[in-house]
Order: sequence, then C-alpha cells, then structure tokens
Amino acid sequence: MLRFSLHISALSVRLGLLGLLAPLCTGCIFEYPGACPPASDDLHIIFDWSHAPQGLPEGMGVYFYPLEGPGYWRYDLTPAGGHVAVPRNTYNLISYNNDTDAMLFEGTGSFTTAIVTTREGNLSDGASTHYIGPEPPAARDAADEPVRQQPNNLWVCSADNIDATHATDSLVLTPRHAVATYRITVTDITNLESVSQMSLSLSGLSGGLTLSTVTPLTTAVTVPGSLTQASETSATGRMLTFGAAATVNRLCLYFWLRDGQKKVVDFDVSAQIATAPDPMDVTIAVSGVELPKVETSGGDTGSVPGIDVGVDDWDYVIIELSPL
Repeated sequence: MLRFSLHISALSVRLGLLGLLAPLCTGCIFEYPGACPPASDDLHIIFDWSHAPQGLPEGMGVYFYPLEGPGYWRYDLTPAGGHVAVPRNTYNLISYNNDTDAMLFEGTGSFTTAIVTTREGNLSDGASTHYIGPEPPAARDAADEPVRQQPNNLWVCSADNIDATHATDSLVLTPRHAVATYRITVTDITNLESVSQMSLSLSGLSGGLTLSTVTPLTTAVTVPGSLTQASETSATGRMLTFGAAATVNRLCLYFWLRDGQKKVVDFDVSAQIATAPDPMDVTIAVSGVELPKVETSGGDTGSVPGIDVGVDDWDYVIIELSPL
C-alpha cells in the first residue's frame, strides 16, 4: 500500500492514495522520489544511535528546508536510515522520531519555527482509576499554569547548511534523547494503607522544545504523573519532561483516602531540580507525609474505581523541606 505524507497546517497526515493527492503535497516520502521535482543523486542518510542508549524508535522523519526557495521536503526513514533524493539545493535539516502520536508538532513549515508541545491534561491524569469529583488543586504559585500531558520519548537532531547540490555518499545524523527523566521518591509516609489511589503533579516545567536548537520553551506548565506504592511507608514515580522553565518547581502529591477524604501535600523542589548533576536525569526526594488512619465499615467504599464517595474539597498541606 502506498504511504504518503501530507502537511496541513501543523499536522502530518499519512495517506495511501498518492496518485489522487500528489498535487497537494508539500513533501514526499523517500519511497516515491518520482513524485518530487528533479533531484540530486541519492543522498544516503545514516542514523548514528551511539548517543541514544534509551532504545530505538520505530522510525524517523527528516525535514529538508531549502536555504533558497520556499517549502520543505519530508522523508520517513527506518531507524537505520535510507536513501533520499531532494532537489539540488543547500538545506537546513531537522529529524525526529515519527512514533509520537501523543505529541503536537507545530510550525514545521520553517526551520526556525518548528516546535514540539504536548496535549492539554488534567491534574488527576496520574490517578490509577478514572476519578469523578473536584479536580485536585494546582501547586501554590502555579494556579495560572496550563496543565499539559507528559511527552513521549523523543529523539532529535538538527543540522544546517547541508549541501545537496552534488552527489554525496552519505550523511550521518546523530539523534539525541531530547526529553528528561524525572524520578520521584517519597519516604516516611504514615498510614499509607489508608490510601486507595495517589498521583502527583510538578509545576514550572517547560511546555515544549524548539526543534532546530533542541532547547526547552520558556512557557511554564504543570505536568501530572503517576505515583506507585514501593513499600509500607514509601512511594515512587517517574515522568518524562522537557526540563524546567521556571525557577520555582513545586511537587504536589495527591492522595485519595478510603473514606473519601482527599489530601494534597505540596513540596518546593526547585533546588533539587536546579542543582541536579544531570538535567536529563533528575532525582527528586521528599519525605514526611502524614496521612490519617482510616477505618472503614461495611466494605472499602473508597476503593471503588471511578466513584467519589464524598463531595469534600481537597485538604491542602504545604511541607517545607530541610535545606540540602
């Protein structure tokens, strides 16, 4: 079946009827160079994954932006690479993995305006079951931040002034992992057995990346995540982020108790993020969460999935961490 890439506004739509839709295209898939204008000899693209130990994506999209002339050319390749044929020109280039359905790519009509963001989210998205009831509150000083979903794994590389005016044996591109991993550890939790489910959110994070420079956007967002019990008194979480965008980052832990109570515990973790030795692999550690002991009768009503047994609002507690 023919595969074809059509660029409409900020969306890339894969279609099969190439003969019918070719007049509308602004880019072409590498399997069909006949649909493109006269091109240089084959350019062999090779992906070097030596800086991406996290694993390989399903495929890579490559955008060629001509320095002279409008538009761009897009090719979808395997992780190993492949042969492409672009019109003779000098190009700026952006490449990223094309298996990121949960993310939004905007401004891809230009090398300098291409960015990646994520979809809108809810603070309760990290809960293990669907939650019906008052939405958890945002962190202190982050009430105006948009809530955005976590990014997928993303590998990006960019290059400028690629000469495609003569036959070239090969072009080696080195994608790098473009999202950070944040690992959250919560210890010294009292009465964790009283909890039916829990989640977290982290404020002050970047809302996306500029693809040409692989740098975080300065727009701050709050990102929800999951939290899992690790022992009788501890819990852990892991989330992918675009990195920090604000100087203040607050970690909110959300606890649904088995009697219908809802607790929020807020920590300022700005220093831990700012001083992390590796900003792409950040560890956040907090402790000292005091939850009430819950006695239920007639069954564990608070654990029924999707049911909010009470209409009470969230009880918000701020805990000041000791200096590191």
